[in-house]
Amino acid sequence: MSSSTPEHRVFISHSSNDKAIADRVCAELESRGIPCWMAPRDIPAGTSWAGAIIDGINACSTMVLLFSRHSNSSDQVIREVDRAAERGMRLITLRTDATSPTREMEYFLCTVQWLDMSGGQARQAIEELLAALDRPVERPAGGKQRGAPPDRRRHLKWLLI
Repeated sequence: MSSSTPEHRVFISHSSNDKAIADRVCAELESRGIPCWMAPRDIPAGTSWAGAIIDGINACSTMVLLFSRHSNSSDQVIREVDRAAERGMRLITLRTDATSPTREMEYFLCTVQWLDMSGGQARQAIEELLAALDRPVERPAGGKQRGAPPDRRRHLKWLLI
């Protein structure tokens, strides 16, 4: 499956330390007909990792973030969430433990409701995730997701003038 094909709907962002949980969530979504993009599974051998991640994000309409102590401190996951926010993607956070977000993560997560998988609530959280994915993406005027950072290119143009 190519990382840039339009059949993907959900980008699953996770730390490699949480691969087992990511695989479970991905399998559950795909068993219900919701196509997912997930590294490293959807990165073809010999391609640029960073480029494939960007292609994967661009191919999806929703990011599901598996939020844990591992993803909270992962520079890679923070970059993925940043790119998704820049695109105005819908972000759904599945919290897998009681970790509080770092400042960097808090910037992106402070305006969205989380689903809690910790404490044996995985089945309920996955059902709530499925229900959320069935709802249309809500976008405020201007098309950006609430909490998304401003378009940096617009600011960059202003700085370059």
